[in-house]
Amino acid sequence: MLNIQQAPDSSKPFALFNLAFRAFFLLGPLVAILGLMMWIFHYAGWLLNENYWGASTYHSHEMIFGFAVAIIAGFLLTAARNWTGLAVVSGWKLAGLVLIWLLGRILPWLSVPGSWVALVDLLFLPLVMITLAIPVIKVRQWRNIIFIPILSLLWLGNLLMHRQQLGLSAMGAHAGLYLGVDVIILLIIVMGGRVIPMFSGNGIGEKIARTPQLDRLMIATGLIYLIAHQFGFMGWTLAIAALLAFITHSIRLIIWYRAKIWGVPLVWILQISYGWIILGFLLMSLAALGYLSPFLALHAFTVGGISGMILGMISRVSLGHTGRPLLPPTLVVISFFILQIAAFVRVIIPILLPQMLSAAVIVSGFLWMLAFLGFVLSYGKMLVKPRIDGLPG
Repeated sequence: MLNIQQAPDSSKPFALFNLAFRAFFLLGPLVAILGLMMWIFHYAGWLLNENYWGASTYHSHEMIFGFAVAIIAGFLLTAARNWTGLAVVSGWKLAGLVLIWLLGRILPWLSVPGSWVALVDLLFLPLVMITLAIPVIKVRQWRNIIFIPILSLLWLGNLLMHRQQLGLSAMGAHAGLYLGVDVIILLIIVMGGRVIPMFSGNGIGEKIARTPQLDRLMIATGLIYLIAHQFGFMGWTLAIAALLAFITHSIRLIIWYRAKIWGVPLVWILQISYGWIILGFLLMSLAALGYLSPFLALHAFTVGGISGMILGMISRVSLGHTGRPLLPPTLVVISFFILQIAAFVRVIIPILLPQMLSAAVIVSGFLWMLAFLGFVLSYGKMLVKPRIDGLPG
């Protein structure tokens, strides 16, 4: 057993900066809800929404490099304590890290030079990488060093978007966005192989064996897809890469699946979310051949897959790390269903009824906000207050 070093005093009534998951899991969804609302109002023609990014780029950048990156930071910096047994960033240092992230969300709306916006926003991930690497290197836990290059690729995607916005390149924002999405999918593939079978087995009371060799194959097919997509291969090359990922990851999900999961919301939300990523691979294969818009695949990945995985993981991790039973509040279970409807409306409705695309975008956006608002309302108090068992964290 690792002897986890003490975190800040758990008896203090305000615990938001005791561990990274608290602040990032609360502020990430809250800021994303506000940002998405502003974008929907602009998309629907109800509000002029101009800032550093411009309306459409703002939406794509903030959902990936604002919202998703915040959740990833909160998850990894919290997990590092369990991995290494060492104290991780907390207190005023964590508050400073959160402030830098928050400034990256606020500055685009202020009358400041674009270079300031880029500098502050691009500072966040390097600080996360340094903070994560220190305890991992101290205990020589090289297995978890993989997250440093993954975060570096996310930073590169963010850089590409800022370069075009600053006029330093004629192109790059589109590539940066897709690099961010593809890297987060790869991160889910890596982490999913570690935690989904464990969480599923614990949730249903049945052992689901890890499959290390199959996990390596999953990472390989995910990398093949990422490389094909990032290097601009289209047509049959990208179609085959995406189809290969679809087939292999379908096998992985079949191995994880048990009928009992439908009685455990914290399990089925993870497996369904993984299923949306698998569907994204299939849709991207069809898009590469010109049968569908690639934006349908993009939103299968993001609304169904990434958002679903985030909602499921932050719901479970928050319960466990605040000393509570792994039983999500009813409102959050309802949020799980609402998010599935949001993904269906955004991805499937435009396939069946292309003329309904604009309405589907707006309805899906409001449903997404409702889903994460359910989390904020249900978990806000527990993320701010100390653990109920009196333990540090």
